[in-house]
Amino acid sequence: MNIFDQQALTQGVIEFLDLDLNEVWVAQLAVGGNAGFSEFYAYCRSDGTLTHQDRDAVSHAVNELVADLGGSLRVPYSMDEETRPQGAPLPGS
Repeated sequence: MNIFDQQALTQGVIEFLDLDLNEVWVAQLAVGGNAGFSEFYAYCRSDGTLTHQDRDAVSHAVNELVADLGGSLRVPYSMDEETRPQGAPLPGS
């Protein structure tokens, strides 16, 4: 997953569901994230990046919070394939 796409999709779900950033930050720490609040906040506002481990911790935290709300949205992890229309060829093929 492209880091900017992962960031944008994660930010979109956070904003769409109006998730509390403090709650997401604490949740990402609980699942092994190491991002300080200022780095996390900058990532959620597209003003900074995180390591792939911390991006995945944020994704995991958001996915858990969405599941707790009974939602079916899912944000991607760094190892996920790029989103593309069904049947579209992989890049370079």
